[in-house]
Parts: sequence; structure tokens; C-alpha cells
Amino acid sequence: MLNELYQLSNLLESQGLLPHASTHRDVHKMAKCECLCIYLDQDGKPSINDLFGKEQTSRLWLHSHGNHDRFPAIKVQKPLLPEHISASFDEAAWKKADCEKKRQMLLELDYTASNPKSDDIQVKPWTLEQMRPVLEDRDDICLESVRRLLNRFPQKENVPEFYDNFRRAIYDNLWREERFIDFFKKLLVGSFDSKKRQYTSLCACYFDIEDDELDYKVADPDTGNALVQLLLKAQETPEEAAGASGKMMGISALSGTRMALVRDKYPNPAFQVIGPSYLYSNNTGAYPCLSRYNLERTGAFPAGEEQVRRMNDALGFLMKEERRGKTWTSFWGTSSKTPLLLLAWLESDPSGEMDLADVFANNGGSSIYEDMCEKVLDMLRNKLNANRKDPIHLQLFETLDKGRKQIVYSRTMTVEQVYENVAEWMEAAENIPSVKFNVKWKNKDGKPVHFVRPWCPGPGAVSSVLRTQYRTQNSGNIGRMQDRRSCTITEEEVYRLFLPDTYGGRRDAKLIETCMKETLRTSGELLLDAFRFQRAASKGHPFTKEMLWRACAALELLGILLYKKGIRKEDYMKSKMFLLGRLMGLADCLHRNYCIIERNKETLKTHTKPIPGQLMGSAVYQTALQRPKEALKMLFGKMQIYINWASANPDSQSGWIIKKISETFKEIEVDGITLPERPTLDEQVELIVGYGSELSFPRDTYYKNSADQEKSQEEEA
Repeated sequence: MLNELYQLSNLLESQGLLPHASTHRDVHKMAKCECLCIYLDQDGKPSINDLFGKEQTSRLWLHSHGNHDRFPAIKVQKPLLPEHISASFDEAAWKKADCEKKRQMLLELDYTASNPKSDDIQVKPWTLEQMRPVLEDRDDICLESVRRLLNRFPQKENVPEFYDNFRRAIYDNLWREERFIDFFKKLLVGSFDSKKRQYTSLCACYFDIEDDELDYKVADPDTGNALVQLLLKAQETPEEAAGASGKMMGISALSGTRMALVRDKYPNPAFQVIGPSYLYSNNTGAYPCLSRYNLERTGAFPAGEEQVRRMNDALGFLMKEERRGKTWTSFWGTSSKTPLLLLAWLESDPSGEMDLADVFANNGGSSIYEDMCEKVLDMLRNKLNANRKDPIHLQLFETLDKGRKQIVYSRTMTVEQVYENVAEWMEAAENIPSVKFNVKWKNKDGKPVHFVRPWCPGPGAVSSVLRTQYRTQNSGNIGRMQDRRSCTITEEEVYRLFLPDTYGGRRDAKLIETCMKETLRTSGELLLDAFRFQRAASKGHPFTKEMLWRACAALELLGILLYKKGIRKEDYMKSKMFLLGRLMGLADCLHRNYCIIERNKETLKTHTKPIPGQLMGSAVYQTALQRPKEALKMLFGKMQIYINWASANPDSQSGWIIKKISETFKEIEVDGITLPERPTLDEQVELIVGYGSELSFPRDTYYKNSADQEKSQEEEA
């Protein structure tokens, strides 16, 4: 990761995309959370200004030493009131109370009592030392608010007085709306942490000043940018005087040249989605040999101070909000715990407008994704002519826990490899017959949607399918779908499917087999219900959009896996198991027509009454997966009564179904080749696809008028 970032930073700098330093290792963006904005007056007394939402908070800057010594944002760890008040607070009543009752419960608390363990709100000596350039430089008007806030902020000796005033300020603001009331409750009494065996508050507070004459508040983004520039300027030292100034000189592992090295620690960049992380760290506790050889902290990988700063700037460039979909994006992986972050860039053109990240991580499942892939392929085709070996870098990050992130997949490919893999994936997505689900939805514009079809899935959709767990209800009701917290297929293996290695060989063949087995195990019943409800439901498909989208993605994935095994739809649509599945679908349609016409006394066009949730074909589905010959015999026995009914009461659709059933029976028994005793995994997939494939019913002939009808009948005679 460090080497790739170093190359990227040099490239961006050479292209003029990093014209000046934009980041400092100690200045970060806040995490997404609710945050109470507090103003300090000239005497340092607090007043409640606002309660920021998550998005607003994520745009605020803060200065910190890793996760410590934060300013001007401070997370209050312990409640403001003593522990005995927190212990006596009625949590059950609070959960049931409305806003007025909650306000009354807070008014009854003792605001004169203080918690001696709560003293987080104070400026630390480290902060004052690092902020010395701000206190000394009075020329920058952007930093005047920070300078005043530092002078007013409570220090160790006056923390008790500040907390008294803070509790009084909260009491004076209990008239505010419910979201403030809920936040004040967490600040005042907190909640019991069973792991720590104590009451915790964990409320973020952001401090500013209320001086109206200043042009820039502390929270202003320009203030944060000005602070970065001032701190960087204070660090600048001529190279010949670097040693004398206390900087550590040495050979950079990145470039092999002598320069001022990072001495204390690497920056903690704030990644999109997954939050703050470490650019580099080592664990001397887990690996004591690092201490033995004096390789603690940055000693294990010495790098130039300026080089590391540029790398941090390069990361910031990749993860700009406006570059979402181009160089970064996020999606839920095979584990549903936390979302993943993906970074992707073309080495020769990192600022390009290609939707590269979206192609590598999008859920797909719509024509938008296919159009996006086509555009990227067109752009890559132009790159092929210039340099087919041009590298494309891909980095995938996950969150292990709150303090640890790691790269779960990292790969560098050529433009030629990416082009061939994406083109093959799109071709493989065509490896299923026509499938259609009738729905009664509305799109974002309010226009009706009458049907949906499977589209090419992206890696995000593959991950969603593999973590799906669906259990059908034999009663004919919709089953229950949920996400599993873990999956046997890793994210790296998903990308091996999407971007296979030229030399994968047996390893990839085994992976394809495992993915097919896992998809059938977790989503087989989802597909069964999707297909049977398509034929049994009279008022559009009863599945939710998410369930039907997952079913479409699972079907597409099975088609792609068959393609990667060399099994094409032109061939498997002639197979015995596919024909058996198709026969089951025809049996469902015949049974449905019987229920509508004979039992409910309705017509096929206007029927509204319910019909059985399990029809003739779906009833033998599980048997067909294990013993197809037995399923065929069962189906043949069940069909006779309905075939006899349709022959005695012919309508155009039922007559067509009987004809197709007869033809399909003959195709299954042709050449003396029968159904297998025990179907293979591939044959089970063929059965499912055959069962869900669309049946092209004959359309009723349309006549403009009676004269047109008579003329057509004369021509037929």
C-alpha cells in the first residue's frame, strides 16, 4: 500500500494535481455522529448553540494526537452527574416517555452535583505545545477564532468551575426539542456499559466562540485549512539545518535518498466510510523482536516526512466526495458487519473521469450498471491503443473493529487484463434464458413498473447473494430472508471470480464449484419462491424489491458460474434437466389456469381471487433436485386430470400449454437418453434455470373492427 501511494503521490504532483500541501498528520475530519455545538464567551462560560447531525459533523475539523488530546472537538467519556444519580435513573420509564415526560425527568435531577471522574473537557499541554504557532502568529485572520478559543478553553485548574457552568447551561436549554433532550440525557447520566462495568456518556462536543465581529468561526472549513498551512509552515526546515533542529535524518525506504524522516508516527488519514485509520503502524507487543532490533514506531519502515505528507495528500485526492464512483466507492461485502471501502485508479490517469470504482464494486442488477461497464470498456479500449500494460491499482479495505482496519484485497492489473475480465463478465451475464417477473411498482419518478428482468450483477451483488439466507414457507406464504454475519466465500474470492488470474487453473475451478454450491444452498429456496409466486400471484409479485433483486442477482450468478465452467446456454437449454425444469413451469401454468377458470370461475385476463401458493410443478421441485426420474413420474401422474380438463374445455393458452408439455416430454425421452439418477451440481442449476425461464404464451389476435376479423377468418379458411 505504501509503495503504491508513493508512486501515486509522485504522479499526482508531476501532473500538478497536488499543487500545495492540503493535509497535516494531526488535523482530521470528525467521524459521523451527533455532536453538540457549544459557544464560549469572553469569560469562558459555555452556552448551547446547536446539535449537529451526522453529515454536518463529518465536515468539521479537529486537531488530535491520534485518538488523544482532541481539540476543539472532545468526546465526553463519563456522565456529568455522579454515578449514584445515573444508577437511580429510571431507564424503563425513559424509553416509554414522550418528550414532555422526558423533559420533566431531567428537570428533577440535581444539577449542583458533580462527577469528579468526568474531566475530559480541557485543553491538554500537548495541544498547547502544538498550537504554539497559532498563538504566536496574529496575522492570519482565519485563525483568530482558534486563538481566542485556546485562551478561553478550560485548563486543568478551572475544570470544576467550567463543568458547573456547563451543567447550568444544559438546565437552561431543557426547553428544546426532543433530539436535544435525548442528547442531554446521555451527557448527564449516560448508560451502563456491561463490559466496562461503569456508566459512560460518549457524547461528542464541538467548541466555538460567539464573537460576532469575526469573519471565520472555528468550525469554518477555511479555518481548518489555514491551520494545516500554518502547522506545515512551522515544520519547514532547510535540509542542511534539519539535523540541528532536532529532526531525524536518514535513508528513506521509499526512495533510497537521505532526508528528514518521520520521527514520531505516520498520519491517521480519515478514510471515507470506514473512518480514521493508520497509514502505517507496527505492534511491538505482538512482535517483540521489533523492539530488540530498535524497529519501534516508524523505525521499521523509515520514510521521508515530506514523502509521507504527500502520500496523505494523495489519499485525500482519491477520496474526494466528487470522485465517488471514479476512484473510490463502498459496498457491503460477504460479511454484513460493516461496509467495505474500495480504492481504484489508473496509474497514468488517476484524475480521469472513468467510473472505474463503480465497475469494480457496484451492485449492478440494472441497465445503468451495464451502460456504465460499456462506457468504461470504451475508455479502456482507447487506453489499449496507447499502452496496454498501463497498471490499474485496486485496494479493498474492511473494518475489523473500531480501532483496526485492514486491506482484504490488493491487486495491480494491466489495462488489458481489466478490459478482458470485464468484457468476459458481461458476456457471461448473458448466459441465462429470458426470465421476467411481473410486478406492480412505481419508479422514482412515480411511473408504473410492470415487470423486472435480471441484469448483469456487479461484485457488490455477488457478495449480497453469498451472504443471503432464505427459508421458504411450505404453507405458500413468503419465506424469511436475512443476511448472515459471515460467509465461507471471502471478499478476495469474489474478486477472483470477477477478475480471474490468468494462471488460476485448478484453484479457480474449485472456487467456481464452491460458489455454485454455496449459492444453491443459501438462495435456492429464494429462487424457487420467486418463480412459483410469479405464476401463482394474481396481483403482481409479492416479493419486496430487495428480495426480488437478490433473486435476480442469484440467477445471474448461477448463469455466470455455468459460463465459467464452459457450459453455454445454447447447449444446456437442450439438456434433460433444463427440459424437466421447463416441464415443471408448464405444469404450474396449466394448474394455475385450471384454478382460475374451473375452480374460481374467472377469466385469465380479469382474475382476482387467490389460487394455491404451491402449484403442481413446484410441488415436485425438491424431489427433482435429488431424484429427477421419480419427479418426472410424479409430475406425469399429477398432470393427467388437468390435461383432460384442458382438452375438454379448450382455450388458446391452455391448448398451447398442452402442446408444449407433449413436445417437452418427447424431447426428454428422445435418443434413448434418460434423466440422471443423481444430478450433478451443474444439472441442478440447469433445473432451476429451466423452471424459471419465461414461457412465450401466444398472444390473442387483435382486430381493429369486425370487418377486419371476418377478412382474417376468410383468409385462414
